[in-house]
Amino acid sequence: MTDTWSPSSWKGKHAAQDVTYPDEKHLARVLSKIRTLPPLVMPSEIERLRNQLSLVQNNEAFLLHAGDCAESFDACTHENISAKIGLILSFSLILIWGARLPVVRIGRIAGQYAKPRSSATEKIGDREVTSFRQVGDNVNGLDPDDRTPDPERLLSAYFHSTATLNHVRGLLTSGFASLQHHHPRDWSLTHVRSSSLRYGPSTQSQAGAPLTSLIHAEKNSRLSPKDWPMRLISLAQSALTPAASP
Repeated sequence: MTDTWSPSSWKGKHAAQDVTYPDEKHLARVLSKIRTLPPLVMPSEIERLRNQLSLVQNNEAFLLHAGDCAESFDACTHENISAKIGLILSFSLILIWGARLPVVRIGRIAGQYAKPRSSATEKIGDREVTSFRQVGDNVNGLDPDDRTPDPERLLSAYFHSTATLNHVRGLLTSGFASLQHHHPRDWSLTHVRSSSLRYGPSTQSQAGAPLTSLIHAEKNSRLSPKDWPMRLISLAQSALTPAASP
């Protein structure tokens, strides 16, 4: 792991599950457009979260990170977003009561529009097609005839992320999270069926692009039972090294 970090450090690393776009000029045009659009989050929001995470590090608060493993564009609805936020709020009430600590809530939402696959292609009948990115709406479609990576989906992902974030902000500023206006039973849990924790093998290379970005951006990783104990220790030490913080 290099000691020198920049926002583009990850570009020099191997990305095992990268997407290959057949039309690179089209991709460049879309990325250029996205760069001109407003940021999804403001610097003040990032700084506020950093301050809250420092409380977690000092055992003065509890971190709750919850949300879907993958999202679809079709899930960007008032009902679905409200249900997810209600679920996170319900979780936090339990943690506040049990831990007797403030809870820092982080939603895994508004951006999980593609997931890595173990293979770049898959067999459907007698056809071999590009793998669908596990609800990978910002890469390609589920239909076998819609598997060619389309850069326009990246732009659509930006606008779906924006709509989701705006709705979440609206919910939290309109009293949705207030116990004075809502009873926890109003935060329906009927959409919950099962849950699982997974840290895919595609991101386990310590020198790879995903982990480089992961550590230096101070994000959290999900770990599967296949990870070796010593590997977990190594990853944790890398992520917690003060020099890794930009």
